Amino acid sequence: MSDLAARRIRIVLALLTTLLLLGGCTDLPAPSAGAPAEGQDEPTDAPSDAPTDAPAQPGDASAEPGDAPADPGDAPADGAGTKVELDEWTVAAMPETVGAGAVDMTASNVGEAPHELLIVRGTADELPLDEDGAVDEDALNADAVVAEIERLAGGAEGSATVDLEAGDYTLLCNLVHVDGSITESHYDFGMVDDFTVSAAE
Repeated sequence: MSDLAARRIRIVLALLTTLLLLGGCTDLPAPSAGAPAEGQDEPTDAPSDAPTDAPAQPGDASAEPGDAPADPGDAPADGAGTKVELDEWTVAAMPETVGAGAVDMTASNVGEAPHELLIVRGTADELPLDEDGAVDEDALNADAVVAEIERLAGGAEGSATVDLEAGDYTLLCNLVHVDGSITESHYDFGMVDDFTVSAAE
């Protein structure tokens, strides 16, 4: 056999071998795109729709807002108590207005000098004064002085329950201190305060 014939035979055999190999590969099933690779677990479908909370519904505002409550200090109360502070040189009532009826008056001397408390009918400009600048108690009407809490030392306290009718009153300290030629009227120094009693409702 010539060399040319031998080469042709080898080429033919090589072609046949190649064709056989290609035919074997085409017979194998092609893996699908979605199939998992060998050794891998199949994917588990996760839930696609996450639960969503429904929007909260606002509650019905059925109650209408009422008027703001009145300040208890603005409205006089029948039979209320009043605290009066006495100091150099002031008289301060809390509250300054109460309802008519029995009123508990408590006087506290928060100063150092002795003081007293007089509850007198009428306003301060109606009160007669003596030469020392104090209220002339002898010139007052017989029923003008409603009550008196007598002389209190510094830091002391006294009280009285007084039945008060509606009207204007004056709270004052009427002590007069005389030191030689010097006369000191507590009232003249400013120890006076207006006090009002309103008609009971």
